[in-house]
Amino acid sequence: MKTSGRKRIDGKQKGGIKAHTVIDADRKAPSFIHFTSAATHDKCLLDELKLEEGDFICFDKAYIDYRRFYKWTQQGISMVTRVKDNAVYESYEELDILDKCDDRIIEDEIVTVQTENDQKEPVCLTLRRVAFYR
Repeated sequence: MKTSGRKRIDGKQKGGIKAHTVIDADRKAPSFIHFTSAATHDKCLLDELKLEEGDFICFDKAYIDYRRFYKWTQQGISMVTRVKDNAVYESYEELDILDKCDDRIIEDEIVTVQTENDQKEPVCLTLRRVAFYR
């Protein structure tokens, strides 16, 4: 197993394991569990998921992959995640914040993101961005 983290003074490193879990919200039980080494990037797990139209997935920002988001959107799959600090997006439309909403909501808008221009064809994706105070 590949080690992770920085080397200690004696040159040794710790190993580690990550447990990736998908919870079925209706059953309130895991429907998928996958283990990887701690050094494996979280995005690698996304190839293992079997999502269907109408599914809703919530995950950490380490899983952000706009090409995959585009594909999921085309398949009718919804997602929620946090925005990375270095995310580049353009505001397309500001939405009204209803009075009955949580007072911590600062902004609600539709944004567009575009993948970096690399060997693959760029993808332009429309997403909803909600900013809140915590």
